[in-house]
Amino acid sequence: MRTSDRRPSVSTAYRPAPYREWVRLCVARGLRATDDAPAADDPVRSLLTGLCARADLEALSLLLPAYMGGLGAPEDEERLTTALRMLHAEKRLPAPEQSSLSEAIALRSA
Repeated sequence: MRTSDRRPSVSTAYRPAPYREWVRLCVARGLRATDDAPAADDPVRSLLTGLCARADLEALSLLLPAYMGGLGAPEDEERLTTALRMLHAEKRLPAPEQSSLSEAIALRSA
């Protein structure tokens, strides 16, 4: 088989490059740092704070990439909303956090 005939496997073809993700996170951090009016009442941030306090690594691993890498584009917002919905569908959070999750989704969907 010639090298030109090889196709990348599915597992490597769609995996985000680490450097690209790192640059995205740095740009997002810069945007947050220069934001004139950061949302103090951000329900997602409150939810993340609770998940951090409980060290819920599974939930954090689902939400943090979408939250921290968001640049404000519509597709970034949809990525975060999708992650919130996926976590909500699991129905494994304590009742207060599950309720906060429902509120965050409702606010993002409005």
